[in-house]
Amino acid sequence: VQISFAELAAFGDQSDVDGSVTGFKVGSLSSGTLRIGSSAATATSWNPASNDVVDSTRNLYWTPATNSNGILDAFTVVAKDHQGALSSLPQQVQVDVSAVNDAPIATGSVVSLTTLPEDAQLLPGDVYVDRSDLQSYVLATDHEVGNHFINAALKQDGSVVAWGEPAAWGGDISAVQNDLQSGVVQIFASTYALAALKDDGSVVAWGNVDNGGDNSLVASLVVEVDNPLFVPVQNIYSGQGVFVALREDGSVVSWGNPSLGGDTSLIADALTSGVVEIVSSGSSFAALKDDGTVVSWGSSETGGDSSSVSSALLGVQALFTTGNAFAALRADGSLVTWGHSWYGGDSSSVSSLLTDQGNGQFSPVQRVFRGGGGFAALRADGSLVTWGHSAYGGDSSSVASALSHESGIVEVVGADRAFAALMGNGSVVVWGDASLGGSIASVASDLTSGVQKIFTTGSSFAALKVDGSVVTWGYPEYGGDSTSVASLLTDSGDGSYVPVEPIVANQRAFVALKEDGSTVAWGMPSNGGDSSITHTDVELIVPTLTGFTALKDDGSVVTWGGTASGFDAVQGELSSGVVSLADPYHYDVRYQVASQDVFSLLSANYSDELDEVAG
Repeated sequence: VQISFAELAAFGDQSDVDGSVTGFKVGSLSSGTLRIGSSAATATSWNPASNDVVDSTRNLYWTPATNSNGILDAFTVVAKDHQGALSSLPQQVQVDVSAVNDAPIATGSVVSLTTLPEDAQLLPGDVYVDRSDLQSYVLATDHEVGNHFINAALKQDGSVVAWGEPAAWGGDISAVQNDLQSGVVQIFASTYALAALKDDGSVVAWGNVDNGGDNSLVASLVVEVDNPLFVPVQNIYSGQGVFVALREDGSVVSWGNPSLGGDTSLIADALTSGVVEIVSSGSSFAALKDDGTVVSWGSSETGGDSSSVSSALLGVQALFTTGNAFAALRADGSLVTWGHSWYGGDSSSVSSLLTDQGNGQFSPVQRVFRGGGGFAALRADGSLVTWGHSAYGGDSSSVASALSHESGIVEVVGADRAFAALMGNGSVVVWGDASLGGSIASVASDLTSGVQKIFTTGSSFAALKVDGSVVTWGYPEYGGDSTSVASLLTDSGDGSYVPVEPIVANQRAFVALKEDGSTVAWGMPSNGGDSSITHTDVELIVPTLTGFTALKDDGSVVTWGGTASGFDAVQGELSSGVVSLADPYHYDVRYQVASQDVFSLLSANYSDELDEVAG
């Protein structure tokens, strides 16, 4: 699990009377293994003599010992100030590691952390996060887009079951059914097709043949395992009609709509090796290489052409996207942006705050958040810088004083046209389009304290409070009005209330998953927000544009809203044995441990934790 300086600082109570705390020194390793570095790909083992400090440019990467689970002592830290002085009393950092068949959950005594399941291996470039961090259908991931209408389930025997309409977008697997009977370890979605990664590193694609559902043109590279050109695929990324495969040798292969990233011929030489991460805007892609350079392709309007900033794309550690523009975070804490100027691609108005121009205005960026209308960057000095469409959250000047509260900013959640910031004192600050979440006037008194997490449909927000209750605002029809289920989302004090854990959203509805596995839905009924539909014993909920699909703790699947179309025909196959779903928000992999198949939901780079300085 990745742990940044910002996370440690946000949850610790460190202070320095004559300066500031600039880092934490690891004093001892209590369990597991620990690496420190600027990214997961380049981090090296903790060494108390030479590699023991986490700061604004270096993160911690901790992995639990094999077969260890429960609340574990991970390591101890002391605070380090701007002059190098250290605090005297070491503080223990704890991580709650779930067993292999449990969803990942984590808490820390010094810092609240997300984590990975027992025995899972942290791969270079992967950052494991808690599934409760799900965000909206549109903005949840920088790596994969969801299929609008189709879903698919991965079963314990490695087979795949798909359903939905129109069938040609992936609901009909008859053309590839023989290839999906066994050996599948993960299912990926794009807007109009699906792809399955098999345990031999090959890829099976199906759905709309012009938009990612046909990979026959690259079969020698990603399908035919006996072909001398074949190299096993380690991860798949997607856009609107495109799949991009990252192979084990660091090369990239794409297929699908040529104008949206399916054609890499113009930059093919740059993608033959060294790629460690890929970010998708939906219609364009940006690849981060192990030398800190960036390669982009796809629609030039949304960031597929980075030639205007190519000379600045050096020493890059992480990439982010609004869906229309990209931002690259460099090792020195500066940011480089490109893409559509209205939606974050042009940061010239705040360039002195994001790059060191020698005028004293720069402070290194530690976290980057994105919404549909622009970016927000949290700097080392605690200030937030925003840019993009001024009416959609790119201008936060109206709430600048509230954002500078001494409690600090914990996280920022971006919707299509607004942002919401969670402050250290549990209050919420919003800005952007007032009708689409940029105003909390109707619920302001409920958001002054106690908020622990914020979720969005893109046009409305839901705040989860520490007591497990929920407060909503924004566009009423799309989840901003939860009065119809208020009694199920608010503790009346009679002892019967079951707290909400995560909240899941698509573009028009919310579903709350409660601690007892029951669900509460609200928003547009036809899109899964029908409050009369409830389920029990649910472990995981996955949204599509038109509905929701849930995996229950007995391995069965239920679905409602638009995703229910075609489900009756396959319901019998989904009554047991399902281990994961085609899920853009998790690393939904079936993996091998100690010669025995173990199935688990590994949360990966698919949530708002991507907004942090990730490797």
